[in-house]
Amino acid sequence: MTLGAAHAATPAPSAAPLQLSVAGQAPVTLAHLRTLPPDTPVRTAGGRVVTAKQMIALTDAIRSASSRPRVASETGFSHPQGPAATELSRGAYLPAVLNRPGSDVVQLPNGAKLTVSDLHRLDAVMQRWKGHGIVQAQPSRPNLAGPAVVVHDAHELQALQGKPDSTVLENAKGVRVTLGELRAQAKATAVPKRAR
Repeated sequence: MTLGAAHAATPAPSAAPLQLSVAGQAPVTLAHLRTLPPDTPVRTAGGRVVTAKQMIALTDAIRSASSRPRVASETGFSHPQGPAATELSRGAYLPAVLNRPGSDVVQLPNGAKLTVSDLHRLDAVMQRWKGHGIVQAQPSRPNLAGPAVVVHDAHELQALQGKPDSTVLENAKGVRVTLGELRAQAKATAVPKRAR
């Protein structure tokens, strides 16, 4: 294995380090590095000085890692190919999704498809790793059932200024949110005013 060009002579311990990247010189092989005393300084192409022992260990580790066959880790998740019964958007209410039949296919926001059974397995993995599942990681939402104020555009929100946070709003697509959630989101994304 050729590591680069270098001086042919082995330097004395007090001499300059063996240079691995000198153009026009004989190449230094791994076999040549193995013949050097372990504490011989070696300068890499990047300018870093290491011992011959460290360079050999690093080269052997890279060789070992690259010679191992690559095997995809088995996740245990199915990879359904059919159309998704449900496309999950960011912020989707997961308890309702997890109550669906295990064979239902859901499409995640990144485009990956999983069955509801896979989501249950993912929830169990999250509980082991982080101490909470994917459902507990979501903040609990208030009950959105019952009557709702239909809002078509942002101008209609002005009339709701005095209403309580528990007021349920519904947009033209049927998506429901409480006025309190909307206010919290607006506050979190508001651009701070500059001091004059």
